[in-house]
Amino acid sequence: MRFNDLSFAIIGRWKLRIIEQFLYCSFAPTGHFLQVFYSSKYALSGIVFCGHCGDIFRRIKWNNRGCRSTVWRCVSRVLKKTSGIDCLARTVREETLHEAVAAAINRVLTLDEEFFETFRKSLDTALGVNGELDIRQIEDRLADKQRQLIALSPHDERYNIVADEIYELRDQKRRVLLDEANRDTAAKKVEELIRFIREQRGQPVEYDEGLVRKLIEKVIVYDDSIKVVFKSGADVDIEA
Repeated sequence: MRFNDLSFAIIGRWKLRIIEQFLYCSFAPTGHFLQVFYSSKYALSGIVFCGHCGDIFRRIKWNNRGCRSTVWRCVSRVLKKTSGIDCLARTVREETLHEAVAAAINRVLTLDEEFFETFRKSLDTALGVNGELDIRQIEDRLADKQRQLIALSPHDERYNIVADEIYELRDQKRRVLLDEANRDTAAKKVEELIRFIREQRGQPVEYDEGLVRKLIEKVIVYDDSIKVVFKSGADVDIEA
C-alpha cells in the first residue's frame, strides 16, 4: 500500500515508511580466543540476523591479544570451515548494537497523534473489515449444503459434488477464523506499541533487555546500517 502526497506532507518520509512496512559452538582463529554465548538470557539472542546470508548473529566474548570485548558475529562467518559459507558480514560491537536498538526505539517515541491516526487507518485497510458477516454467510451456506446432502441418496451423482462443497466451505470457514485471529493479534501488538509510546512521551530511553523482549521482533545487520523491526510491523533503519 502507498500513500498520497497529502499523507507525505503531513507525517514525513520515514514515518510513512514505518506504516508501509507494516503493510505489507566455539571457534578460535589464529591469534584470537573466542567464547560463544547463545542464551535466552540475552534479549537479542536469536533475533539478530545477517543482512548478507540471513544466518543469525551470535554474542561472542572476544579476547584479542589481551583486549577483551563483546561482539556479535554471523554464525556462517564464525563457523565458515564447517558451514561452507564464506560470509562477508562485519563484526558488530555489542555497544554499537545496543545503541542502534535504543536509537530505533527513541525514533519511534517521536511519533505524534497525526501519525497514530494515519497508522490506525492504514491498519484497518491492511487487516480488512470484521469477518463476522463472512462467517455467517459461510455457516448459512454450510447448513444449506448439509440439508441437501441429507436429502440425497449416496448413489445420487450429486451426492459427491455436494459433499465436496461442504468440505470446501469448512476449509473456508477455518481460513476466515484464522484471519480473524491474526487481525486481533496484529491489532493488539500495534496498540501495545502505541500505549508504550504515549507512556514514554518526552522521556528518551536507553537500551533495556525488557524493552527489547517486549517491542523488538528482529534486528538485521547490514554493512553500513542496522534495521530494527518492531513486533508491530514497523521498522527503522539506523546508520551504524
